[in-house]
Parts: sequence; C-alpha cells; structure tokens
Amino acid sequence: MRDDGRDHGRDVPGDRAAQLAGAMAHWPRLARAAGLSPEGWRAEIVTRRDEPARRRIVLSLIRDDGTGDALVLKHMTRPADPALVAAEIAAQRRAREATGGQAPLILAEDAGAGLILMEQVPGRTVEHWLDDARSPAAMRAILTRAARWLSDFHAGTSNGLRPYNPAKVCEHLARQRQAVAEGRRRVRAPDRFVALSLRVEAEAAHWQGRPALSAARHGDMNLRNILMDEDRAWGIDFAGPQTAPAGHDVARLMLAYALAYVPAGAAPAGRLLPAAEEAAFFTGYRAADAADGAIGFLMLNQLVADWARLGQAGAPPGLWRDQRMEALMRLAGRVFPDLW
Repeated sequence: MRDDGRDHGRDVPGDRAAQLAGAMAHWPRLARAAGLSPEGWRAEIVTRRDEPARRRIVLSLIRDDGTGDALVLKHMTRPADPALVAAEIAAQRRAREATGGQAPLILAEDAGAGLILMEQVPGRTVEHWLDDARSPAAMRAILTRAARWLSDFHAGTSNGLRPYNPAKVCEHLARQRQAVAEGRRRVRAPDRFVALSLRVEAEAAHWQGRPALSAARHGDMNLRNILMDEDRAWGIDFAGPQTAPAGHDVARLMLAYALAYVPAGAAPAGRLLPAAEEAAFFTGYRAADAADGAIGFLMLNQLVADWARLGQAGAPPGLWRDQRMEALMRLAGRVFPDLW
C-alpha cells in the first residue's frame, strides 16, 4: 500500500504531521479494544485528504517484530458526522458477510471520533495492478477480476430484479441543468454539458421498465476501492448501507476504466468500451448483463455525473483532473458522435 498523493488534497508537511499525530493519539485505546498491545507498531501513511469539505487519513500500522502483521487505521474528522462513519462500518460488515470475507474485518471502531481499525489485507488497488500491466490482455484480465468482486458483492446482497424507472435520475439531470443555467452551478463548457445531459435524458425511454438488478450499493466504486492480490479481492471504503440498482456501481467502475485506460478512439462510435473490454468486464460480472435497464442507462448518465464532478469551474487545478476531463469530453463525443 502506498501514499500516491492522487486526489487526496494538498500534501502540506505541517498538516500531514498534524493528521498523523491526531490519528495516532487514538491508537492505544483502539488497540486495547481489539485485544492488542499498542506497543511495538510503526505507522505509515497510506492515503490522506485535507480539504475544506473532507479531512481523513488512512494509516498502515506494522508490527515491528518482523512477523509482517499489519492493521489499517482510518481517521475521518471532516465532515464531523458520526452517522456517516457508523453507516460505513455497517456497510463494510454487511459486505464482508455477503461475500464470504471479501471485505476487511473490522477490529474496533469509534464512530463518534471518526475511527475504524481493521485488518490490512495483502492486496494492491486495481489501479496499481492496471498501471503495472504489460499488455492489453493483462489489463483485461485485471478488469475481469475487479468485475468479479463487484458481481459477488451484488449477488450476495441482491433483492432480485425490478423494472427500472429512470425518473429520479432524469429529475436530477433537469435540476442540474437549471442550476447551470442560473449560474448556481459552474461547470466547464456549460453548453456542451447541457447538450450531453439532454441527450442522456432522451435515452431514458429506451431503458424504462427493463429488468434491473437491485442490490446493496457500494457508493464509491472506483479503481482504488477494490484491492487484489494474486488470488483474492476485497472491497473497501463503502459509503453506507443502501439498496439501489446495481447499475450505479457498474457504471462508476466501467467509466473509471474507460477514462484511465482506453486509448482515445479505441471504442467504436456509440460505445463506452471497446468490445473486448466490455466482454472482459461481463466475463467477471455475472450478477447482471448489459441488457439490464439500470446498467444500460446509468452508464450513459455517468458521463454527466463525472463531468459535473471533474469539470467544476473553480475546482483546484491539477494535471490529473485536467487529463481526466479531456478524456471524458472525448469519450462523450464518441458515445454520442452527432452531439457536437
């Protein structure tokens, strides 16, 4: 596990030290709550954020005796909402039970203080695996494995199939466009954003009423929230226990892959992914298929959602954000080649 600095806020040395010290101040009592001695462990930062709306740090605690034993301590201080932390704890426990252990075991927690102590699983993020892959075939195999974890999670928490109703999503799109038109929400290339949103909403009728899998929703399904070793996989950073169309998580994961790892122009017109990559995904994801009403529609809606998130006017500048935004605009133009 490593602190790569990506999307975790500015790495200010003073703030970094303060966050580390703040988390470690709670370590002795959490260790005792887990039945462990707090002595003989060293802390390494895995990830951190220190932003106006969100402040958290994740530490790896490694035992000094050479056994290789390691734990993860997560400390969330902003937003200061114990209910959000309690929801994350409940969601992770539910996922672990539903998948037969494919989420880290929680050893101790204090929702009021924003603390979770859990086992450290021996994996790396899917993003790291993909970055190190040496061929397109190797990348597709990694995508299949990531999709298999998501499939196990959805299958283990499934509420069955329901007719998909995109009305709430379309209402959200309309409110978003109105906010852009009134200047209450600023996005890059607002005319193109609105055109894309209208085009996506027009597709809703095609998916209305189609069967859609309903299951627990991860809530933040990206390439950093699935860890894998050579044989196993685990999900992390659940947003809270909620039931929703499985297409929400599927769309997030597929678009994250498309933006980061599919070369410009590789997907045919009208498609989010090239055929080989889509086949690789659904080889692993067996809980539903591309005909699922929510998957079909929400893959398109995710283009708008990511544009609204990545393309916020006035957001902190950054090469990663700019590159991802440019890739998103190119991809939207491929999915809807006559849009602009």
